[in-house]
Amino acid sequence: GMAGKRVRRGVPGYRALIGALDLPEFDLTGRDLAWSIGPAINAAGRMGNTALALDLLTSDSPVEAERLARELKALNKKRQERTRSNERIVTEHFETFPEKTDRPIIFCYHESLEPGVSGIMATRLLEKYGKPVVYINPDGKWAKGSARGEGHNVLEMLDCAAHLFIQFGGHPEAAGFSLPYERIEELERVLLENAPLMDLEPVSTELRPHLDLLPEQINRRLYDELRQMEPFGPGNPEPLIRITGAQVTDVTYMKDKLHARFRIKGSRDIEFVAWRRGAEFGGNMERVDLIGSLERSIFAGRTRIQFRVEHVKTAAMLVA
Repeated sequence: GMAGKRVRRGVPGYRALIGALDLPEFDLTGRDLAWSIGPAINAAGRMGNTALALDLLTSDSPVEAERLARELKALNKKRQERTRSNERIVTEHFETFPEKTDRPIIFCYHESLEPGVSGIMATRLLEKYGKPVVYINPDGKWAKGSARGEGHNVLEMLDCAAHLFIQFGGHPEAAGFSLPYERIEELERVLLENAPLMDLEPVSTELRPHLDLLPEQINRRLYDELRQMEPFGPGNPEPLIRITGAQVTDVTYMKDKLHARFRIKGSRDIEFVAWRRGAEFGGNMERVDLIGSLERSIFAGRTRIQFRVEHVKTAAMLVA
């Protein structure tokens, strides 16, 4: 009856979005949901047009759904560009004030930051420094911020400054708040004064691999076998693979050496991709330890299996 109708009604928007994102409708992975579909829907709210996602997902008409999906994809692209420009500002900010990264809480505010991506930005800083993060940007009448922590309760951390906020809330790993601009410096002071009373030991950013494999074991068949364990996510992490002493060949760079692609001896048919760590692939890269996972990549309509590198240890580091 009604339930069946409702489900069917929601389908055109979902199908249109999958099509707009160039994903295969009948072969989706947990990663597609977490890294492509989820963020695209989420972008509507972040960029101040929540109705767009709602209209898309409740649309009856495939034609309308396709138009809305294209709009949502464009909005998501804008969100990604905003994240990139904010990242440039933040990098410069911490290069100017390197002492700020030695503190127990990474506190970041800059008047040039654009709103809507504070959660993403805070998470990236958490990944980079392994410490709780408080990230703030201007957002009209008030400043708005996000706090992120792993193994630290950020709600409790913000509690000592509750009197400064207009509102704040969230859960132990992720919280949000708004406050008057003139209170930002005071917030930084209060948090850092209270930091010694909180248990804010930096969490280890070291990766623990699930599998130790040889280069010749890294192939399409392995990918198909690991896919049986989907969906991956909290409570069922994506299997991390370590390859020790891999011989790197055929390195090519993308985006001013920001990213690198390469192959390793013994695993000819799988390409390895190191996002944001092209700089680590300079000079003599004969033998390296790699940690990462196998993923499906779709580019220009072509599907291939690649190894996404999460961690690199060069021979020089191994000796040290």
